[in-house]
Amino acid sequence: MVRGFGLVFPTTLKPEDVGFNQTEGIVALALTSHPDFDDSPLWDETIMVFFSDDGRVWHPHWVILVKDERVKGGLAVKEFKKKIRM
Repeated sequence: MVRGFGLVFPTTLKPEDVGFNQTEGIVALALTSHPDFDDSPLWDETIMVFFSDDGRVWHPHWVILVKDERVKGGLAVKEFKKKIRM
């Protein structure tokens, strides 16, 4: 089993400050490496002309943290439903 790794740094920023719509939660900067999942399949982050190896590179994500008693620590990344634009 391949595991991802991450560090999460809560901020005092508003969601709108980092590109989210207005929403409830804590804005945090997450630094992560997840070799089992490439979240940018169209970019070659390692510049090795091999797109499937990019998940292992440490990279940032802006996330919104919300209370979630199911997880250790009581906070989890908020999930958003994708809006379909017509």
